[in-house]
Amino acid sequence: MPSPPFDQEIGAEYAQQTLIAATNFLDRLFGLNSNFAAVNKVSITVENIDGVAFTTSDNNIHVSAGYTERARPPSGLVEGMADFVRLRADYAADSWGDVGEGSNWDQGYQVTAYFLDYCENI
Repeated sequence: MPSPPFDQEIGAEYAQQTLIAATNFLDRLFGLNSNFAAVNKVSITVENIDGVAFTTSDNNIHVSAGYTERARPPSGLVEGMADFVRLRADYAADSWGDVGEGSNWDQGYQVTAYFLDYCENI
């Protein structure tokens, strides 16, 4: 059940529409097979547990609060992944440089996005 702040700021209907749109986009982006069993509800709980995460047979996902707190991927990689998705969705900004610019894969978010796109096509 969504909390009142969630309902006020986002709303369950908008969240559902966004999740469906994101799922469809990821299916197209990664060529996923969408012949999965229908699931009406998935619950995610962040709690203090040993390990990283676990799932239960009733569509519950439990994630370790301590693990997510300690996870510190390079911010450039995270932002580069976001720009990679923008690139694949054909939402790259006109201001992005050309493919091949930069001397390191992580020289900038767009350079990282182009690098990830290159890796995906190897």
